[in-house]
Amino acid sequence: MNTHTNNLKNYRIKQKLTHAQLGELAGISRQTIVLIEENHYSPSVRLAAKFANIFNTTIDSLFTHTLEEEN
Repeated sequence: MNTHTNNLKNYRIKQKLTHAQLGELAGISRQTIVLIEENHYSPSVRLAAKFANIFNTTIDSLFTHTLEEEN
């Protein structure tokens, strides 16, 4: 089972950016930002790196992904 979480919303709000503004900075749609924040979509490594650059942080501080063993 894969588990992923992210702090994208926290970073976006801290920077006072709307979904649309962050989407424009990252070159993606507002809807994609919403899907990522709600953990319905996992960004590519390239997109995650863009977010890290926008927020001047690391990918690891924005996104976590764990692989859990199934019983």
